[in-house]
Amino acid sequence: MEKALQELIPVFQNINKQEIFCRQKYNALFSSISKDKKDSIENFISYLSYRDFQLEIDSIFAKNSLPIVFSDTGDFKNSVESLKRLLGYSSYQNQLANFQLKNASDFFGSDHDDGVPSLMVNLQQEAEHDVGYLKNLIACGVRHFRVNCAFGSEMGWERTHRNLQKAAGANNEEANLLFDLAGPKIRIEKLFENHTEVNSIDIEKTENLIIFSKSASALKLPGSPDFIKGVVSSIDCDFSVCHPNEIIRFDDSCVEARIIETGNDFLRVSVEKVSQVPYSLLPGKGINFPESDLGISGLTKKDQNDLASVVHLDGTLCFSFVQSAADIIDIEKEISKYRKPDMPVVIKIETFKAVRNLEEIILAAMRFPKVALLIARGDLVSECGWAALPEIQEKISKLGRAAHLPIILATEILESYNQNGLHTRPEMIDLHHARKFDCLLLNKGPNIFDTMDYVRGLI
Repeated sequence: MEKALQELIPVFQNINKQEIFCRQKYNALFSSISKDKKDSIENFISYLSYRDFQLEIDSIFAKNSLPIVFSDTGDFKNSVESLKRLLGYSSYQNQLANFQLKNASDFFGSDHDDGVPSLMVNLQQEAEHDVGYLKNLIACGVRHFRVNCAFGSEMGWERTHRNLQKAAGANNEEANLLFDLAGPKIRIEKLFENHTEVNSIDIEKTENLIIFSKSASALKLPGSPDFIKGVVSSIDCDFSVCHPNEIIRFDDSCVEARIIETGNDFLRVSVEKVSQVPYSLLPGKGINFPESDLGISGLTKKDQNDLASVVHLDGTLCFSFVQSAADIIDIEKEISKYRKPDMPVVIKIETFKAVRNLEEIILAAMRFPKVALLIARGDLVSECGWAALPEIQEKISKLGRAAHLPIILATEILESYNQNGLHTRPEMIDLHHARKFDCLLLNKGPNIFDTMDYVRGLI
């Protein structure tokens, strides 16, 4: 023990310096968070200060045959204080309550049991007309339902809300709608082939594709032959900031292309990878620019209009493509217009910038009384690449738990079982690890009822 303590002393000196740095860096955000989250803030600071030294501390403990003390980042402060007491750094004694569980229960309601994630499902449009569909989902244990506000209308969302209340009442249960505002996500608005608008286009490797900005004046390139296949983006973009060889991904990385020519309102790209041959691109699918800075962020005009449409329905608000603490503050200002300070808020983490600014985003998000994080793995893969996803998912999970924020895991949970009735080995491993999250968001599919029963039985 004495030898281990001697090795740990210089490590703790560096950790104390890191803690001072963290407090200074994020002081403005700390001061804006409610005092009732003081313990969560202190736990978060402890994790930020110690995370870069955790492997070194674990190595010293293992080498000296001592038990590893850092297990759950949700209780990191107590682990740190135990070490400090060993080193004579502190006489502080405090048992952190299980803030993670309390916050998750407050956010997800009575269905959230200790250690058992709540279930959420992406709603299909038939939810606007089919109360029975919603009753069956509630009977399978689903209490939370996501509406993607990139699609549909205010009238349709209100019908879905009414139907959900009827279905929940018939089952003597509570149910909640999550309204996912589209954010500044670039999607395919239209598709063209030989200058004719079409419902889909089939693409293969080595083909060229033209991407036009929403306001492109003409659907052909000046001084160039007419294009064969092209898409129009849902948002006006200045494509002149892009550069040749930068990667573009479509539809959650099902298609990957590389820029070969740029203009103010168009890009010509060469398709390099497709998940199947040929691959059919459809309207509404996402376009990601992971290596280009298009300068697009924050709430869009559509988000503001959609927020005004759904805020009276008393659901949960979800904000997409948040990039920084400044975006969170803009969201807070927009919500304050409607005098609903306790409305639950979900912050989606789905871009490279959000991962890079994760610490400040989490601290800014703690300004909301009820807030959760959502790990949107589809766009994260498109933004950061497949290889980075496991590490990023772990980073979001650890930082979120250190701040005692509930965490929702999304994208392709038991997707094969949901779509085809047969699960895969990787999906089972994924589901095993998914148990540590507070809520699992599953996609709609032909086998959704069997899938929900299966998930509930396993977790």
